[in-house]
Amino acid sequence: EIKFRPSNRVKSGDVLIVLDNRELLAQQREAMASLAASEADLVTRRTDYERVKMLRATGSASMEELTRLEGAYRVTAAQVMRAKEMISRIEVQLSHTRILATADGVVADRQAEPGDLASPGKPILSIYDPQDMELHANVPESLATGLTLGQLVAVRIDANHLAANARIREI
Repeated sequence: EIKFRPSNRVKSGDVLIVLDNRELLAQQREAMASLAASEADLVTRRTDYERVKMLRATGSASMEELTRLEGAYRVTAAQVMRAKEMISRIEVQLSHTRILATADGVVADRQAEPGDLASPGKPILSIYDPQDMELHANVPESLATGLTLGQLVAVRIDANHLAANARIREI
């Protein structure tokens, strides 16, 4: 979903684009279910390990059984950590499905439409700050000698009836 069109004003923080996140949300639900199952299994494995550890201290359980349960406990703890990391990765990916305006401005161009495939490096919207525009103009040599860096000059663009003051940054 692209929420703005050319000439629309945007403010910093506005949601410009919302990418399809249904697949990521399904992955997130799957990872959360995996975490819940791993955490439940971890409780059982910890209880079994602690019980056999106490029995081993009294000589009622073999070292082999204790080692086996300790290994199962550690594997399950690692599965819990893996599931948490997977959820964190998915949350980062989900944060990239909402593209926000980083500054106030005006939409200059929309290079994509809903349903188009977004890819890294391919522009979707172009935004400019009307307070920070730059004009490149050819000036006859006879007039250029009277210009200085930093000088304030009147600018008029007849095509869009724009009149403004501009500061010379380069000659």
